[in-house]
Amino acid sequence: MEVIRDSAVLRKWIDAFHLQDYVSKDLLKIAEVHIYSSGEYIAKEGTHTPYFYFLVHGDSISYSYTCTGRIHCESYMSGFGILGQAAALWEQPAFNDVLALTECTCIALRMELCRKQLLEDVKFLRFVTYWMAQHVRENAFRHNPLEVRTAKFILQVAQGDIFRFNLSQCADILETSYRHLLRVIKQMCTVGLLERKGNGYRILNREELTRLSQGQIHLAGEEKEDS
Repeated sequence: MEVIRDSAVLRKWIDAFHLQDYVSKDLLKIAEVHIYSSGEYIAKEGTHTPYFYFLVHGDSISYSYTCTGRIHCESYMSGFGILGQAAALWEQPAFNDVLALTECTCIALRMELCRKQLLEDVKFLRFVTYWMAQHVRENAFRHNPLEVRTAKFILQVAQGDIFRFNLSQCADILETSYRHLLRVIKQMCTVGLLERKGNGYRILNREELTRLSQGQIHLAGEEKEDS
């Protein structure tokens, strides 16, 4: 992890995401920029973290392992998110590993400088509460069939009409097997929603893919997920 102590860089990220709107205390006095390399852990399960993070760039995954050894993806974040609302604010051990899938830039609030103020900051607590409520709502999406979850994820991370994402990581995020994910994507290609393009896929019919992501249509012959 690299720490950037440059007020101009910090201000750039604060302004880019309007972070000061969420905190009453001057962020320039309590925050710093942390950069994590791809494959580096931002937090480890069972450890304490001294920072509350605004993720402002990059992709990260929060996950744990079930008693059967399968990955449980708590959340996937891309571009903006918050990390450490329990572990940092209330000094509890992290209950997930948080891994940087790409290089990640975080605005880090050092809790020893501002924990008391943040826990009394109505503006900040409203923001965190809203974020956590949205996270709970999004987690309900995991009960949908894999075809629905896959379509939504493709639309979420595609750059323009190109979906290019590590499919092993995608399978972990969607909590399925790599083999079953490939079957679903192949079905999407067969019915004309996607086509193979180099090391990725091109979206051919965004309207129908959106309908699939909302559960309005279904792929014919969708198979049961692997256990």
